[in-house]
Amino acid sequence: MHGTRTTLSVALVSGWVMLALTGPALAQQNPWEQRVLRDRQVTRASGAEYVDGPLLGEGEQGFDSIRLDPVPDGTMDAAEPIVPSERIPRSSANPMDSRGGCQSCGLPYDDSRGIACDDECGCGFPDYGTCGPRRGVGLFDRLLDRFSLFAGVQGFKGPVDQGRNGNFGFHEGFNFGAPLGGPWGIGYQLGARAVHGNFSGDQVARASRDDRNQFFLTGGFFRRAVDGGLQWGVVFDALHDRYYETADLTQLRAEISWVGFDPDEVGFWASMGTKNDQVAGVSWETTDLYAIFYRRHFSGGGEGRLWGGFTNKSDALVGGDFRVPMGNSWALENSFNYLIPKEPRGLQGLREESWGVTLQLVWYPGRSAACVGHDPFQPVLNVADNSVFMVDYVH
Repeated sequence: MHGTRTTLSVALVSGWVMLALTGPALAQQNPWEQRVLRDRQVTRASGAEYVDGPLLGEGEQGFDSIRLDPVPDGTMDAAEPIVPSERIPRSSANPMDSRGGCQSCGLPYDDSRGIACDDECGCGFPDYGTCGPRRGVGLFDRLLDRFSLFAGVQGFKGPVDQGRNGNFGFHEGFNFGAPLGGPWGIGYQLGARAVHGNFSGDQVARASRDDRNQFFLTGGFFRRAVDGGLQWGVVFDALHDRYYETADLTQLRAEISWVGFDPDEVGFWASMGTKNDQVAGVSWETTDLYAIFYRRHFSGGGEGRLWGGFTNKSDALVGGDFRVPMGNSWALENSFNYLIPKEPRGLQGLREESWGVTLQLVWYPGRSAACVGHDPFQPVLNVADNSVFMVDYVH
């Protein structure tokens, strides 16, 4: 049985990697879906009702929009100026890029060189460029816009391992977000993660020579600040851990931050246990984590975050997470978190330290991976794993 699970997990992750590598090459774009907005440098001539645009004062130079339409053979037709009644101000030309310019596509708009968003950033999907939804307008299509699938590998260790064991395994799961409704821009999220590890057994005192299987469930509410300002998320995490004993625990996890108009973001996150479990006379308790973080949003659509903090038992905490887009729909995500125990080095410290490392591929079937952070209803918090859901072993 254990060999079968190992084979299935390896096959799943291997297939995920192959799909990520070959998917962009197999994708065929419909040229009629490549309707884009380009900017051009224009000058308002004296007395002209419509030369290069009535948005400029006489003799002033600036940028205005023209529309390019593909023709059936796949090439672009001649530029078609937008008539005054159809003009789209740059600030609203891409509703998914409300921070200005083309930062969500790759590079900021360079007024000094007159470079258009799609000239350098590759915008070219329907309606409003890369950062708009890439599918239709049906219910199923709208659901896919904020749906992601992920799979990868992870290693972790904690007091439950009694200082005798480290865990390695594979995982897979999904995350989904959607608007809750109302004028406040609040969304809800739901996700799950399954972890399969210890394929060769373990060395804990009650070794069962069986795999370790975990199931995480995450659900809650959030508000993403795509225009800058206050961003927050609150979720409820549940863990079912089948190890040498079986335990069920829950925690509340929250994050709040201030998103600036530049790429910087600072904030605070915490996880607090709400339900422990008694296993064979021993208490398995959720470790409360508190951390201050700094997040940087990169020009190519990725982001990285580092944090430092402490636990409810005065242990130190250091960690981070990173997301790098790969092609259109794929991203590489990794995270780590290390609990530095207050106990001295040696047997005591070895028993009490906790850490988790995750590496995974994420597929966004309905949206460009570079634009995830510019969707107001993309989940703010990731599905729980062993780096943010740490368990203590108390005699």
